[in-house]
Amino acid sequence: MKNFVSSLLLTLLIVFQLQAQTRRMVSRNSAGFEEYLYFDYQNSLIYYANAQNKSKVKLTNVAQKTLASGMVEYQVKFPNSNDIYRLLAESQGFRCTNPDGSVQNFTLEDKYECKNANGNHEYLYLAGMPVVFLYNSVNSKNLIQLNVINYDMMSNVCKVSFPNESKIYTLEIKENMIACKNPDGSTQLFYMVD
Repeated sequence: MKNFVSSLLLTLLIVFQLQAQTRRMVSRNSAGFEEYLYFDYQNSLIYYANAQNKSKVKLTNVAQKTLASGMVEYQVKFPNSNDIYRLLAESQGFRCTNPDGSVQNFTLEDKYECKNANGNHEYLYLAGMPVVFLYNSVNSKNLIQLNVINYDMMSNVCKVSFPNESKIYTLEIKENMIACKNPDGSTQLFYMVD
């Protein structure tokens, strides 16, 4: 019984910490343009930014309702605008119905950065379930989806490779950080960023 209570308290603590976070969601169109929503779970605040303007704009929450399915819909608008955007909270992010009726999916995605000694910055993006890893660097803006070879959810360790390459990288996912063990034995630390 004592172990059950300890496990329950630990689970509740983890859930509380996750809910206290502001999570980033990304929508990419066919041309590669990125838009971002940031959701503050604790205060139900939603912010918008995009690849050209990284400054976050706080959206006005016009209404919030729980649908019969149990899902939550937020109706938001930009400051100084009357256009309403409907954001349906789904397990992997938001489905946004724009004022013109078009639909965009914003997927949860955590961004991690490694600042190498040589001045190069590399990025890992962790998205979705099943887990997807994307990679790019300052020198190469194109996102590369890594091949997931093996993912152990219990230890949060994932083995990945680049497309058409046989070298294996071991990623250990920790709180706010990913430790990457490279094929040559070196380790890189990627820290979570906005």
